[in-house]
Amino acid sequence: MEPEDRLTFGIPKWFEHVASGHKAAREEVVLIDQSSFSKFEVTGPGALSFLNHVAAGNMDRPVGATTYTQLCNNRGGIEADIIVSRVAENRFFIVTGTAFRVHDFMWLNLTIRNASRFTFRFARRRWYYLAQCSPPWPDESGRLRSWVQPERDHRANACGGSG
Repeated sequence: MEPEDRLTFGIPKWFEHVASGHKAAREEVVLIDQSSFSKFEVTGPGALSFLNHVAAGNMDRPVGATTYTQLCNNRGGIEADIIVSRVAENRFFIVTGTAFRVHDFMWLNLTIRNASRFTFRFARRRWYYLAQCSPPWPDESGRLRSWVQPERDHRANACGGSG
């Protein structure tokens, strides 16, 4: 396919390529590298309380669980869509949109009440984020884990799955 985009009210040239990727994500297993997304860490004994205060979802999930939730302001409006993974008892990994790094970081900093009980910071650059898009798919064979595990500093086993 030529790398061009012609405006049309009909079906564009790239339609079948996008459709096959969409079909694969709905019926098979697709990994999407979303490492460009913004990443934060919240650590310390007050981390869970802080996240439960700002997030619409319940962050008190088992270690390894990943939760899609929103950050809400005092009026109930949505400030951000985030993904939160509980990587240890008092340690959480947050993923948000690439373009929202500064907004979400600043908004979260403005909501901090008692920062003496936790630390909130940008995640180190060594983290990467692979999104598994699929119907419910238990990795009983370990195929996915065996494919990514050799990477240095890999954290997928700690950040969860579909939990």
